[in-house]
Amino acid sequence: MRIALASCGLAAIVSSVSLAGMVDTYTFTSFADWNDAPTDLGFVPADWATATATVTFNQPEQRDASSISDFVTFDGGGRVDWSGRSSALDGEVSQVNGALFSMPAGSSLVFSFTGNASTGGLMGIGGQFGFYDANGNRTSGRVLVKLSDGTAILRNFNTPDAFAGFWTTPGNATITELRITAIGTGASSSFVGADSMVLGWMAPVPAPGAIALLAAAGLIGTRRRR
Repeated sequence: MRIALASCGLAAIVSSVSLAGMVDTYTFTSFADWNDAPTDLGFVPADWATATATVTFNQPEQRDASSISDFVTFDGGGRVDWSGRSSALDGEVSQVNGALFSMPAGSSLVFSFTGNASTGGLMGIGGQFGFYDANGNRTSGRVLVKLSDGTAILRNFNTPDAFAGFWTTPGNATITELRITAIGTGASSSFVGADSMVLGWMAPVPAPGAIALLAAAGLIGTRRRR
């Protein structure tokens, strides 16, 4: 799978949800807005680092796997491990024609995440989600995209660039799950999945003395192993 780093720039917010005992979770229906949010909304503390990455699902192709997993490393030393699976008890996932989708029809696609930051970690996520046929070809339909904390976006994914995404601000728990579910007409006979997924990482920047120790231990600048 290819992993490409992206940068953060200029944005407009779609909405914000205040959760009990937590700070804001922001929702977006534009990739440009999601990508620019850390800079324009200013929710990243001055002494924190932030980075984003894009995950695509076109190398190598796999069919009927119990799960598909990989990891992303970010500038600044962050790492997030992810896996995608079907919500069905004996379900599978297929990665075909640049899309990762859930089998059987009517099941949800569930992404799970773990990170390496004791504070911060995976705080942003989004993607180009939607309906697919059994050959991985995109069709239109309504999809519910939901985080593990209950924050959700319901929208029609009727164009190839249709997007849904989230940022949680420091003080929230890190993102551990994203669930994609078909809603409404045809939901029980539709396959749901993702063309791509974007991840946003945030964490405090170590003090200069800690940076020197990490560098000496070889923990900074880790690159993906193949």
